[in-house]
Amino acid sequence: MSVQGTLEPTATSARVLVVALASGWFAAAACIGDARRSGGDTTADVAEEVLVPETLVDTASETDDGPEVSEPVEVVDATETVDPLDVVETTEVEEVGDTQPETMEEIVGDAFEVDDGEIAETIEDVFEAEVTDAEVVEIVDVEIVEAEIVADAIEVEATPECGGNADCSDREGADECTQWTCRAGTCVLAPNNEGGPCNDRDACTTGDKCRAGECVASGAVSCPADAGSFGCKIPVCDPLVGCTFIAATPDVSCNNGTGAIPGTCMLGGFQGGDHCDGQGACIDASAPTPATIGAPQLEGEWFLAYTTFGRYAALASGRGVATMTKATQEFALGEVHDFGIIPFQDDDAGFLCGLADGTLEARFPAGRLTGHQVDRNLAVLSDHGSDGLALLVRADDGDAADVDGSYAYFQTSVVFGRSTPSTWRGDVVFADGCMQSGTIASDPDDSVGYGFLPTEASCFVQSPLSGEESLYQLQVGVRAVTNDPNIYPIYYRGAVMKGGDVVVLVKETGEGSLEPEYGLTILVRDDVTTFSQPQMVGSWRYNLHAKIRTEAPRRDVGSVVWSLVNTFSGGSFGTLDGTVIQSSGWGAINFGTSHFSQRVSLPTGAIYQTGVVAPSGKFAVGWLVEQPTNGTQPSVLFDTPSGGSMLLMLRP
Repeated sequence: MSVQGTLEPTATSARVLVVALASGWFAAAACIGDARRSGGDTTADVAEEVLVPETLVDTASETDDGPEVSEPVEVVDATETVDPLDVVETTEVEEVGDTQPETMEEIVGDAFEVDDGEIAETIEDVFEAEVTDAEVVEIVDVEIVEAEIVADAIEVEATPECGGNADCSDREGADECTQWTCRAGTCVLAPNNEGGPCNDRDACTTGDKCRAGECVASGAVSCPADAGSFGCKIPVCDPLVGCTFIAATPDVSCNNGTGAIPGTCMLGGFQGGDHCDGQGACIDASAPTPATIGAPQLEGEWFLAYTTFGRYAALASGRGVATMTKATQEFALGEVHDFGIIPFQDDDAGFLCGLADGTLEARFPAGRLTGHQVDRNLAVLSDHGSDGLALLVRADDGDAADVDGSYAYFQTSVVFGRSTPSTWRGDVVFADGCMQSGTIASDPDDSVGYGFLPTEASCFVQSPLSGEESLYQLQVGVRAVTNDPNIYPIYYRGAVMKGGDVVVLVKETGEGSLEPEYGLTILVRDDVTTFSQPQMVGSWRYNLHAKIRTEAPRRDVGSVVWSLVNTFSGGSFGTLDGTVIQSSGWGAINFGTSHFSQRVSLPTGAIYQTGVVAPSGKFAVGWLVEQPTNGTQPSVLFDTPSGGSMLLMLRP
């Protein structure tokens, strides 16, 4: 090893080396006998073997570029046997402080006395050389490593701490998974109780077991919900105490089962849902206000026409005018005219609620109608209590002079004293609110066809009744297409939708009688030039009410989704019995007209429908028909209705 430069060890370096010599890490022995000098042979008796820790020797000898000691270090007379402990006692170490000793002699002091003699080049030479006589060995060029390196290399207790495990038993710090053990004279914490139970001091864990000296959990505690809070107390686990609860924020929905059902039409709008109070309780929402929920655009007068095929009661129809107040969504019915039992009575007060998506609800003391509106002028609603259906038409914006052109005629009715309803279909033509011509027909099993006989009275005129100034009345005559010479008068009263595209009427028993007959009549302007298949693409609100021969009346409410390739691609509807049906089938348009056809699959088979779409493309009226010859392919079906049926569809 090449040693260059002059070593300037720190005070710390000096202390480390002396302590290493004095602590028993190696046994220094005096050399006895003659040392061999160059040019002569000398024999020495070795009094005691010199032992040096490998770490010290290796560390010192392997340093390549350490500092060099320029002055020799004296070694004690080799003729005497020196006890290492005596060396410590007689060694004088000068407190260097901030002054760095410059030589090994200054570092070691009197630990080694060097007489005249041959100079050993390294520490290894001193301790590995064969000493043959008592001559003195002189040491030069001793490499001293940095104090930090020496300290790391020889960090060992001066004396053993223990001779067995019992010597370590009184130490603190052991737990279920560790124990104090004596290893090489030192007390150390070793793993214990491997696989045995322990406690990791976390109340949120389970299956704690010792693993390599650590307490390890195998699972987590599952905290149960608080059923009494309806979800307003959220279970959490605190590592210190275990399962506990925190209160949900007030924006969290819940259902405590009390109060009005969320979504119910209340004073001011739809009832809001229950919510948490932020303290862990579920509370009812207060009634909504016009500022947040409701349909202020519904203010005004609405013509309400209702009909049912009588599944839970006899056939019934009725009409009235609902005046709705913008500020509160309250409505008040004036005089009600009815045939049979209907869910509203004279002067009933209720609520008419709406949302931006078209959802609409009319709430009566004795009934509830829910559905959707279109263009803020027309709504279709279903009766929750039976197969009943209602139409709401804004009446105060309509003008009879807007009724002009060709209209598809649709009507449910009971004729010739029959107990079951029938559906009538036809076409009529108006000019400036006056009927010019038309024909209607029903199922051939029910009746023959009829033709309208216009007169000077066949024009819409404003109703003279108090509270119904927004309504119109109409009187026409019909005669059978057979040889029957009789003319049968028909009296209508109803409303014209703004723009005149839709007219909703209820028949009356006689002129001025105000007593309604059973049934409902709808006229839809038949625009034969602008309608096409793409206008049907998308979702439609679906409302079918029917009484087919001996079957019980049915009511299907939901949606169908038309695709551009003449199929239903989605949607579903529920029956009056609660069955949910995924709508499927096909739909087709008779190009060049506004007539459509569709086949809808049911669990019991398929039903076929046809009808006409209003010019807006947002409202359609139709009816059931018999199965065509080729019912598996889209086609415009035969126009004659089958039994009593009414199909109303709205664009959402």
